[in-house]
Amino acid sequence: MPQHKQPYCLEQLALKSLTDFMLKFGCHVIEMAHKPVEEEIWTSVRDFLHPGLPYSLANKLSTNLLDIIPKLEIEAESYLYSEVDTGRHMDVVKKFIEISLEPCLLELKLTDCSDFVCEILCGQLHRLTNLETLYIKAIHSKNRKITIRKILQENIVRLKHLKTFTCEKICTDEIIQVLAENCKQLEHLNIIFSKHVTVQSASAISRLQNLKHLNIWGTFFDIEACCFLLNVLSNLETFISDQDKVVGNVTNVLKVKSLMTICESPDVLVNVCPHLADVTLHFVDCNLSKLALLPHLLKFSVSNCNFDDIEGILITKASKLMYLKLSEVRHVNLKIINSCENLLSLEMLQCSYQPQIAVVDSIHFQNLKNLTIWEFFSNELEALISAYSRLKVINLRKVPIINDSILLSLVTKNKETLTDLSLKSCAYLNINTLKFVIDICDNLNRIVYRNEDSEFDELSDLYILKLYIDQNNLNVELTTGDIW
Repeated sequence: MPQHKQPYCLEQLALKSLTDFMLKFGCHVIEMAHKPVEEEIWTSVRDFLHPGLPYSLANKLSTNLLDIIPKLEIEAESYLYSEVDTGRHMDVVKKFIEISLEPCLLELKLTDCSDFVCEILCGQLHRLTNLETLYIKAIHSKNRKITIRKILQENIVRLKHLKTFTCEKICTDEIIQVLAENCKQLEHLNIIFSKHVTVQSASAISRLQNLKHLNIWGTFFDIEACCFLLNVLSNLETFISDQDKVVGNVTNVLKVKSLMTICESPDVLVNVCPHLADVTLHFVDCNLSKLALLPHLLKFSVSNCNFDDIEGILITKASKLMYLKLSEVRHVNLKIINSCENLLSLEMLQCSYQPQIAVVDSIHFQNLKNLTIWEFFSNELEALISAYSRLKVINLRKVPIINDSILLSLVTKNKETLTDLSLKSCAYLNINTLKFVIDICDNLNRIVYRNEDSEFDELSDLYILKLYIDQNNLNVELTTGDIW
């Protein structure tokens, strides 16, 4: 059975108790927000929360308090448009954010919060002068998106110690310019799907000479700008771009160890990027056998190709590869996949397969930790998965062969190692099967179970299962949300 929820030490117990108290306090203040909240109350709470705590402890407390903001926001939203709505309930959430933030905070990830909370937190960035990691999610509201962009331009100036900046969809050339001028220590820059980042930012990014990781997938960088950056960023170790054949015009031998791009010539990659350990190529249209000449290659991912294009490299590197991901690969030969004896992670997403499969005795996945399969409709999968005994992560989607007996067999063999189990749009499973999974796996942390057309009885069973987890105080997260 999984471990019961309990703090590991006195420090965690104190942090949990204080966080629980502040959640109750916040909910109470929101409930009473039809009356003005005196500023003295907030001042007292701020003094109570930050009485000169040690640096690391203050950091943890601030992070814990930020984690309960979504719950307070839900509580405040319940009063919107009600008879007691005075407009002050959301003001309480805003004030709670302000008193929760500790200036010494090192990491701020705005991934699970609303656009409203994201805007408030971005407005506080000027206080977080020690911040090293900033992650800003995609913003849905057009007006808030414009506001947050403006706030970022103004506040990033203070983030002199920033080392990691991730911005989904809302980054701009102007923000990149401010980063280049003020964040000289930046090592990781991820500006994915940001259509307002263009080739004009190439010059600014080139000044960030400490950059080790650059992700410009979904921006308006062209091939020439990508080649320019690869040539001038001498410390770059990871490069991700959706441009085609970006390495072709690079003049230097690169230090890059990880590359994701649209299909490249294998000859060019071997000559220009000899240190590659991690290669991801999309829309492959040529034979990749020569990539076997890369001496350090451990991770290999491809999409949208025929298995013949990668068969040679898989055979040659069978004893070396540790991570393999195939997406929409046609006519996959599982016998060859099975020959990769040292794989730690295997992902096969929406592939088609050749009909034969090796017998279980010839499958070498004794070390496999992560198994991800999307859309596998053959009964031969039962023979394949029966070989696993050390899996930590099982992620299956649209694999209808997974019934109660097969899952019980799979989980029983991996009960000592399994931490995450995800079953999306697979067959309907009995609640007792899922309960057995929870009870038998000592290290289980998370179950994701969701079908597209769940019947009322199935949803009721899942609710009962959640109650079972809560009543037994088990440290297992049960997610039944979005099937994707």
